Amino acid sequence: MIRVFQCLNAAILCLFAVVLGAELMTQVWPGARLVGSAQSQDVGAAKTVLTDANHHEVYAPIRVIKVTENGQPIIPGWAGNPEVVRQYFTAGEDWISNLSFVVKNRSASTIEYLSVGIVFPEDQHYDQDLRFGQIPALAAPVYFNRMRQHVPKGTGFPLNFRPGQEMTISLAGYVDAIKLAKNTARPFSSLRKCAVLLISAYFTDQGLKWENHVGYMLPDSSSPEGYKRLPGEYFPGDLSQAEASD
Repeated sequence: MIRVFQCLNAAILCLFAVVLGAELMTQVWPGARLVGSAQSQDVGAAKTVLTDANHHEVYAPIRVIKVTENGQPIIPGWAGNPEVVRQYFTAGEDWISNLSFVVKNRSASTIEYLSVGIVFPEDQHYDQDLRFGQIPALAAPVYFNRMRQHVPKGTGFPLNFRPGQEMTISLAGYVDAIKLAKNTARPFSSLRKCAVLLISAYFTDQGLKWENHVGYMLPDSSSPEGYKRLPGEYFPGDLSQAEASD
């Protein structure tokens, strides 16, 4: 009998821990819809959103600060190896068209061009590279001519993404293009994971460029690549202030 009561108490404590954990999670990300772990989900319905873990590094000029699905906050996990999923949620087949990401310019310089990758880990044939703004004149001739590449076409005019500003990126206008992907391995409606990766940013100042997993660079005509890497600890602005506002 004593052993039965001990088991019952243990079960009650576990239930309390689960409820408390869910409550704390929703306090950190208000409005988050938690539906449990992958093992307890109908995998056909469970969806998740990921971001590149590297964009959290302290010297990155931009950061994803909010993710929503149909207006409701989502707690993004981290893409990479290993992949870290922080929340599953239920949504219909059109869930990708309901996704929005808010990115913040945490640097002290204006960003004129921003490249963002939308990646589907389950079938990367659907991947999209979203380009906003225009490559600054100081950057284009040196880098792209040297690399024998065409200057990427964004929106055709400078982004003018100023320090401290936030920008919302909705996937609603890109779903049709995503669905046109060729040689796909699975139907679009079956996708359960979507990752947003911050690829690169070009600044007004001196043709400065930031590239994910590489860092900051300045145009350099003497370099075979057309750019010279800056020290790893370089940040365009007051780093302590950027961290305080994160």
